[in-house]
Amino acid sequence: MVFCKNMPLPVIPKKSLGQNFLNSKRVIETIVKQTDFCSDPWIVEIGPGLGAITEKLVITGKKVLAIEKDRQLFEILQEKFVTDIDRGVLTLVQGDTISYPIESIIKN
Repeated sequence: MVFCKNMPLPVIPKKSLGQNFLNSKRVIETIVKQTDFCSDPWIVEIGPGLGAITEKLVITGKKVLAIEKDRQLFEILQEKFVTDIDRGVLTLVQGDTISYPIESIIKN
């Protein structure tokens, strides 16, 4: 089990997928702030993990396409963001970004 500020994470990061779970609020805010400069209505998040950045992206007013390869994390994200998915703010996909047709979603 991995610990973050004395709280265990619900999953163990998989080395085979190169997983690292971001927990720095400062870094998250810096990343999300960069979306202010993008005029596109969509943000594509590759490997949202436990959703630390996703939480902030869904409140930017843009639509978020999050693609998660790890089935276990995908299920956690589905539960965590059910309201955002229902509102159409977040499109969550389980699969490999390399083989996923991103344009088919963001064109609609």
